[in-house]
Amino acid sequence: MKGAEQVVPVHGAQRTDEDELLATLSEEGGGGLELALSSLTDEDAMLKLVMEKCTSGDELLKLAMKRPELVARLLARSIDERREIENARQEGAAARANESVAQRKQTVLVAEDDVDSNATVSWYLQQRGYEVIQAHNGLEAMQLFHKCHPDLVLCDVYMPRMNGFKILMEIKSCSPDLPVLLMTGSTSVSQVFETFHYNNVGFMTKPFRLGELGLRVQSFLGVVND
Repeated sequence: MKGAEQVVPVHGAQRTDEDELLATLSEEGGGGLELALSSLTDEDAMLKLVMEKCTSGDELLKLAMKRPELVARLLARSIDERREIENARQEGAAARANESVAQRKQTVLVAEDDVDSNATVSWYLQQRGYEVIQAHNGLEAMQLFHKCHPDLVLCDVYMPRMNGFKILMEIKSCSPDLPVLLMTGSTSVSQVFETFHYNNVGFMTKPFRLGELGLRVQSFLGVVND
């Protein structure tokens, strides 16, 4: 039986193979980028690696000279994803222009790639009276954020297509005061990100009880909806 005492567990490893590669590249000063790319087959992982390691136009150009087809394909994907996010933002703005704020429930965007955890958290927040929007990867979360304009974002740190840190930075760049709760299985993650001094950011360390989550959400949004 679901309830406030139910615990949301940690699911899966907290570091993926791509994360291990990124850590190795950081230690080696980035010299192993091409070697790391050759060991990957998934384009999502490749795109993540390129965007994180090629921080300047010169670095991207050097890679493009060695792997032109790969870079062209990855950049096209990145542009397409940005276009999808922008289209969703415009659709959301148009929809919200015709919606009365007084008629709208407080909305929580739940971004969690684990299906069971997403369903459990979403069910609990719905029972608390919130409107819930579900996303199962980072890109979907950003599309729904721009389209639906939630009042709070509850986001797992480790997700495919765009991790929770990038989602937080994207959200804060356009909505600096919007509350964001990051879910993580590592206490060190929250300690590192606290140095960025964002407003209205909290952390839920897994495993946590649903009752604790309800109190944290209420502390950001005020009185629970009827």
